[in-house]
Amino acid sequence: MQHELKYIAHDVGLHLFCGPNGSEYLSELHELVDELEDLMSITFDAKWLNIDGIRWLLPASYRLRQRIAAFRDNFKTILMKLIDRSQSDNDESDSVLARFIRDSTDCEISFEEFMDTTIEGLLAPTEGSAATFTYTLILLAQYPHVQSKLRESIQHLGYSFNLNDLHDIKYLDHILSECQRLYPIFMFNAPESASCDMIIDNIFLPKNSMVILDVISLNRNEDVWPQPLVFKPERFESITEEQRKAVHSFGIGRNRRCLGEHMIKAIHKLLVAHIVQRYEIRLPEPIEIIKRKRRPFIYVPEQRLHFIPF
Repeated sequence: MQHELKYIAHDVGLHLFCGPNGSEYLSELHELVDELEDLMSITFDAKWLNIDGIRWLLPASYRLRQRIAAFRDNFKTILMKLIDRSQSDNDESDSVLARFIRDSTDCEISFEEFMDTTIEGLLAPTEGSAATFTYTLILLAQYPHVQSKLRESIQHLGYSFNLNDLHDIKYLDHILSECQRLYPIFMFNAPESASCDMIIDNIFLPKNSMVILDVISLNRNEDVWPQPLVFKPERFESITEEQRKAVHSFGIGRNRRCLGEHMIKAIHKLLVAHIVQRYEIRLPEPIEIIKRKRRPFIYVPEQRLHFIPF
């Protein structure tokens, strides 16, 4: 399931980042997504360090650097081709690439910074997005009554609907929030600084201390969430201020929230609604805990599902 959804966020975001010509390089970009995942795994695990003998250390490190340099060169080549096409076609789209070209003379960021931003926004989040969608489908199979309630809420739409038709189906939003509460892909949040001196559980934290939150403990705190291990989307119909602060899905606040929040919510709504409208999702066998496998920085599910067409 995870593999089938792997590139969905990338393919949806491609037009936003690269404009109408980006789809011409789809297969090459998919290869770069795979390469980036492998490079992130190697770097995060420091695999090249786990070798006996210091004489092997530097050559392995150099090979990793060469692969990273080659990855960046390949992506730069695609971007340069897209820039040439956009300029020759007088691309007036609102893509990130087109806006960068139009504002290049007054732009405060360099091409390298633009390329890094595109890598981070377009190539890097693909597996995390796929993991979130997969968790939702597994949970719907694990809790058939939730799946049935969702199907009933969208039954009047038939098989042909768009995002606007789903705007008022708040249950879809609650399902995503509950999925991210139970199975966040990140175990910890991005480091933040304490805004003032504070005491938490008798521990003194001076102002500007770096703080990293244990997201799982927050999301499953039984003092905050009744029946914290149960999948109950209804709990998000009306949550307390304490609960709002305790759940970390796309981040907290305004300036530090995930930039892809609205796009991921839109893809999730459309994907889940179309699947549930056409199929009954079942587990091949009962499970108590979803199997998870670590990827660089995140945990992804490993579970087979059956899709029974109506």
